[in-house]
Amino acid sequence: MWSSRTSADRRVRLGLESLDARNAPSGYHTDFYGESDSEPDFPQVFGYYRPEVEGAPQITNFVASARIGGIWEFSGDVVCDSPGGLTITFGGEPESLQGVTAVTDENGHFTLTISLLTNGSDDGLATAQTTDSEGRESNVASCNIHPS
Repeated sequence: MWSSRTSADRRVRLGLESLDARNAPSGYHTDFYGESDSEPDFPQVFGYYRPEVEGAPQITNFVASARIGGIWEFSGDVVCDSPGGLTITFGGEPESLQGVTAVTDENGHFTLTISLLTNGSDDGLATAQTTDSEGRESNVASCNIHPS
């Protein structure tokens, strides 16, 4: 059977009857106009919220990457209340890492690029550790390397 209705008559119109009444997360509430009744309990970093960390700093994401000709790059992140400007001290079994340091950027990231010996004396467990402004030592982060 043919209908005399045109294509304009067959269009679907969507409408909004009501919004779902969900509660905002505790500790931070924003009303319809974007006004906040309290500030969040954590800082915003690159669009993501990172909770404040109480206690000793923690080194995370510690990795070592081999580059060309015995060059190695060590990197990681420090998570704590104030991660910027902390000194990372490297060590462990590799002779070339003894007492070498790097400083974290404002977000707690650090990178060290160093030439390691390929005669076997720099093989083994590489470590990194830091101390915060209150004298609290971090965990000892480690990774196994073989520049030979």
